[in-house]
Amino acid sequence: MKYIVEKLTKNDELESKIKVLCSFKNIKFNIKQGRIISIENTNISFIVPHKIILDINKYKILLLYFDNDNLFLYDRRIPINIRKLENIISKLKNR
Repeated sequence: MKYIVEKLTKNDELESKIKVLCSFKNIKFNIKQGRIISIENTNISFIVPHKIILDINKYKILLLYFDNDNLFLYDRRIPINIRKLENIISKLKNR
């Protein structure tokens, strides 16, 4: 069984907004590249999303995104936008 690993397309605009927000709020962050893992000669594939880990005081926030339109907090059940993320960061910074 052979695996094929491809990089998932990044959204540079979304990542730059998050980088600006983090630099403005003085927050450490780490971005991990997403990928698509396929099994050769089958129709089975797995999508590993892009992960953005924000380190705010003693808290860590995990953001996921797959494509250009959707950003999620922790998992796909909690969609979030940049404005909501900014509010969460502000509340955690003030704790």
